[in-house]
Amino acid sequence: MEDKILDGKKLADKLNFELKEKISNLIKKTGIKPKLVTIIVGENPASKVYVNIKHKTCEKVGIDSLIIELDEKITQDQLIDEILKHNEDPSVHGILLQLPVPDKLRNSTSRI
Repeated sequence: MEDKILDGKKLADKLNFELKEKISNLIKKTGIKPKLVTIIVGENPASKVYVNIKHKTCEKVGIDSLIIELDEKITQDQLIDEILKHNEDPSVHGILLQLPVPDKLRNSTSRI
């Protein structure tokens, strides 16, 4: 079997192009523009970079996006309230809680 090198950038560009077309068609047919909310808790630099990359990709393919940055001192109840607020917003189609979360919230991620 011959080794094959996968060009990740080329593949990502192709997938993003296809996704952009599908999203454009969705908007034309329904008038609905997808929206992603990402919630990041704390100051993890790697998480911030990763979230920014996700949202730049959203912009490229036609998805509205919002990054919510919360203090690491937030309580579980406050975090759940923030998630519920966006969950009740009809303009929001997806919510991501960026992991890792601060230690005090780790045991409750299944509830969140």
